[in-house]
Amino acid sequence: MIPPQYITGGVAATAYGEPRTTQDSDVVLNLNPDLNPADLTQLISALEAAGFYVPGVEEVLAGQSRTLQIIHQEIILQADLVLSGTEAFDMEKFRRRRRLSIPNRGDFYFASPEDLILSKLQWPQSSQSEKQWRDILGILKTQTDQLDIAYLQHWSAQLGVAADLEQALQESGLIWG
Repeated sequence: MIPPQYITGGVAATAYGEPRTTQDSDVVLNLNPDLNPADLTQLISALEAAGFYVPGVEEVLAGQSRTLQIIHQEIILQADLVLSGTEAFDMEKFRRRRRLSIPNRGDFYFASPEDLILSKLQWPQSSQSEKQWRDILGILKTQTDQLDIAYLQHWSAQLGVAADLEQALQESGLIWG
């Protein structure tokens, strides 16, 4: 059984903003909050049966990491499977995920554009790359009329990134300082 999930990162940023290349897909999984080892073991077995190499399982089970990097051994497809946290914002992202249709591929859940912006703003400033900032601005510019600005402002204050959101809104032209 596939746990509830959504696509985030560069793939989602491209879906909502400006096209760019990315080396992998980032998928957030909502497993049992207590990370039942049996659930994870069952998921790993299914991935391995489908041809994926899955290193780092022990670190995840020991609570040292929340990310499994999986690599399909034949087609060299790489993805990061991120185990969701249990904080209020983590749960809100699952509640707000959106189903998008990809032509000739099917329907997939994606993080909402607002939650993607907030998640990218949460990256530590020391590691926030120009690419992340361009993603944020691209989403703001492309999704202008569809964005829930009040939601962005509420959660940016809760997450401690309100000043960064304000700067992004100004740089994207959504608000004027």
